Amino acid sequence: MSTPATKVACTEGATNTSIVKIVSVGKAGEKCANGSQPLENVTRKTLLCLGPAA
Repeated sequence: MSTPATKVACTEGATNTSIVKIVSVGKAGEKCANGSQPLENVTRKTLLCLGPAA
């Protein structure tokens, strides 16, 4: 059984001050290009590829 998504304040539990942007969005199980950091959401079957916002 999956855990439902919960909303939290952006500052709640934040320990890192890095700012990132979503480089691309794909399907779960795919890979990110250009060294982007993958963030997979299995529940929604999506993959977010994150990179520096600078």
